[in-house]
Amino acid sequence: MGNLQKFHISIKGLVCYKDKFILVKEPDGMWESPGGRVDSNEQFNDVLQREIKEELDIDIPNICLDTILGINQRYDYKYGDDFALCTIFYKINLDTPPKISLSPEHIEYIWIDKDTDLNKLSLKNNIQKEIFAKLQKSLNN
Repeated sequence: MGNLQKFHISIKGLVCYKDKFILVKEPDGMWESPGGRVDSNEQFNDVLQREIKEELDIDIPNICLDTILGINQRYDYKYGDDFALCTIFYKINLDTPPKISLSPEHIEYIWIDKDTDLNKLSLKNNIQKEIFAKLQKSLNN
């Protein structure tokens, strides 16, 4: 049998309110959308609810996962025995302004609007930049 690819799945939420969305800054200085890896026997909507609550202290009830903004597979991700990371990005629209309480795993957050220059932010890779730019372009439409 040939080599089977080993990978983890990460689910990220692009949390939107009106004409902006949020990114969080990790201790390494990289900007990211909130989210995390799928635990055993966990559904994608449960991952988003858990991670958004942990990282931003926002309750997201009744998530409708109908807007996939992109998928990013990273081979520079090293966990255990050379795992790759497959990240799926979902758009989450909030109806009310959130009160954000950042978790200790992030050092700050920023709201991205249509005028934010993504080139000035340290992002993990070009695929994420494309995903964030795609959402940014759709703001106010």
